[in-house]
Amino acid sequence: MGSIYYLIRRIEFMLATVITILLFLPVTTPAKAQTSTVTVEYTINANDRDAWSGDAHTGNPNHEVRINGYNSTNEPYEFVGNDSDAESAGMEFQIAIPQGATIQDAFISVKAGSFQSTSPTGAMIIHLYNVANAQPFADGFFGDLVNHHPTYAQTASWNANTTWTNGSVQQTPNISSLIQTFVSRADYAPGNYIGFAITGGTIESGKYYGWEDYFAGGTHAKLTISYLTSAAATPTKTPTSTATAMPTATITSTPTKAPSITPTHTPMATQLPNPTAISTPASVTTTYPITANNRDAVSLDSGGSTHDIRISGYGNGSTDTANYVSSDNEQESAAMEFSVNLPSGAKITDAYVTVKAGAYQNTSPTGAMSIHLYDTANAAPFVNGLKGDLVEYQPTYSSTIIWPAGTSWSPGSVHQTPNLASFVQTFINRPDYASGNYIGFVITEGTLEQNRYYGWQDSTSAGNGAVLTVTYTR
Repeated sequence: MGSIYYLIRRIEFMLATVITILLFLPVTTPAKAQTSTVTVEYTINANDRDAWSGDAHTGNPNHEVRINGYNSTNEPYEFVGNDSDAESAGMEFQIAIPQGATIQDAFISVKAGSFQSTSPTGAMIIHLYNVANAQPFADGFFGDLVNHHPTYAQTASWNANTTWTNGSVQQTPNISSLIQTFVSRADYAPGNYIGFAITGGTIESGKYYGWEDYFAGGTHAKLTISYLTSAAATPTKTPTSTATAMPTATITSTPTKAPSITPTHTPMATQLPNPTAISTPASVTTTYPITANNRDAVSLDSGGSTHDIRISGYGNGSTDTANYVSSDNEQESAAMEFSVNLPSGAKITDAYVTVKAGAYQNTSPTGAMSIHLYDTANAAPFVNGLKGDLVEYQPTYSSTIIWPAGTSWSPGSVHQTPNLASFVQTFINRPDYASGNYIGFVITEGTLEQNRYYGWQDSTSAGNGAVLTVTYTR
């Protein structure tokens, strides 16, 4: 009986040990997914990826499609109208959004052309082509662009209003639902083209809107998309417990002292780090505002021995807080500097400065301002005083970019320079460039007509300073 009792006690001890080990085995749960928002921008990338269609009044029953815009000579624009031309516009963007991504926001921006007849009421209609990979447009009598491919019944209304002026940038409403429909298709793959047709909808009779075609070589239509990306961490595999065969207990008349069981240290499951969500968008767009009052300025002939620099606008902080560029007797120049953190070696695909017009303008029907780039790795702040014309404040590169600002400036309107990508590329390609350095521009009167001037808000006017927008790929 003693040996049986001893065996029972030994089995109880061993079972207790096994249960204790099992209780302390680590249980691994997958790491919580990391969710982040990625914003990407896609431009029209070929001349046959945007087009105009309309009644060319040739007697052909089919509308004519033109990939160079309405008139390649002097009107390289897409038009959408409710006039006798019955115009529609089409555009297609090659996108790299992951299939099934959750789209949060999306819109198209276009640059208004020089001809508009805006509608006080009604809206244009945005249609989505019902195809996994939209095909290029082609010149010819191929019919209204809304029939270029089948379209979904779902549309978006674009209340275009009456604010379109030559050169202004206009933006569609949120079209995220259309993008979501496209990237959720079973046959969609990153790199495919998404296509839209825009028709006259309910705009008033005789009214039309126009924007630059790719052929114009200026500001192409752009599709901006924000989407959620979720990268789940790889769960740690829990070590499998291998059952070891228990030796058969042999009952003997002489009890044997039970050996001490030394518990083996169970290795802890290794928690793998959460993987980083890697975004490989077609391009990245960043914005840089003026960061300090001494990073934009105006210079002018105030009657002294040399030009006067003022860092708080023409009135130097008083009533008129605008910086001016003029061809009048004050010979004004304006300058601005932005701290940029662009990666060295990035490829700049687009860049522009936006400014908010001040209260006083005397616009020039012809001619253009000139934009200069400071030839320095890190532009120095501006200082009040008789320091000379801002174009001489620091050395400048010999190349310039012309800014034909036009006559559409009104108080509070927002205006955009031409593409400054070549300047930004030159700056970040300098061997002495470092992330965080200041890039500087100075704008002079160029070929403006005599006694003309333009003014925009200095950064001392809170929230209204100039902004540099840069689009790049790595």
